[in-house]
Amino acid sequence: MADELDFAVDLDDIRKRVDSLTYFTSVTTLQEATLDLDNMSGTPPLAYVAVASETAEENKLVGAWSQRVTTRISILFCIPAERADGEARDEVETARKAVIRILVGWTPKGAESPMNYDRFLLRASQDGLIWGEVLMLTRYHLRLA
Repeated sequence: MADELDFAVDLDDIRKRVDSLTYFTSVTTLQEATLDLDNMSGTPPLAYVAVASETAEENKLVGAWSQRVTTRISILFCIPAERADGEARDEVETARKAVIRILVGWTPKGAESPMNYDRFLLRASQDGLIWGEVLMLTRYHLRLA
């Protein structure tokens, strides 16, 4: 299977790291996000980790393959638009800072460089949920013999 290849950044390692925050009730894959939305089965705050994009340098070897790949990792999260306890605290900002703090400077399995903060995007506010996305950058080396 393609997901078993050992030359990419280990998303499970990143999920575990984000899950260690204990802020989110669940940290899963982006595919799970669509199921949660369709079934309304998740209880926010939830987070989803996926590869948002990859950019590879050109291969410079003959007879083998070696490319450095920059990977943009997406941590998409949703939180309730209204706090259950009525406190007026900015939960989007709390979640954004927590995700950045736990990942910046840390190197996930499969990566050759620590994670760098790229940007934050406010994705949507609908159906009682606010969606935010933290994007992080790291690199790995794609080598094939």
